Amino acid sequence: MTTDCNSLFIPRPGRGGRIAVAEAARNLVCSGAQPLAITDCLNFRNPEKPEIFWQIEKTDGMSDACREHRLRLSAVTYLYNETKGEAIYPTPVIGMVGLIDDINHITTQYAKQKDDLIYVIGKAEAEFAGTELQKY
Repeated sequence: MTTDCNSLFIPRPGRGGRIAVAEAARNLVCSGAQPLAITDCLNFRNPEKPEIFWQIEKTDGMSDACREHRLRLSAVTYLYNETKGEAIYPTPVIGMVGLIDDINHITTQYAKQKDDLIYVIGKAEAEFAGTELQKY
């Protein structure tokens, strides 16, 4: 099981939703599990504001990703996350569960010893996407 969230991707919520599902799935796969289902907890500001309603409407990237990867989805949404005029970032928290067929093949996500190797599989971009540095 994993929980993941990166609210800095949500200004582009369709893409951000897909990224949230992909991150959770990668965490499970790297542990040796087959992803099965997600639950999301969507936290948004005042939906009466057009730009906030647009963000909520565009969370379909999450459901698209679930359909593409044949994951079951349940959802909970919380609105009006503001206190004294200060609003939170729109925050999609993803909880995902997976199945490990053989407990002898569980891989933990931490390096085990000095000089362990880390591999990047696929093309890596030179970017700060989704980080506080990108925001700055």
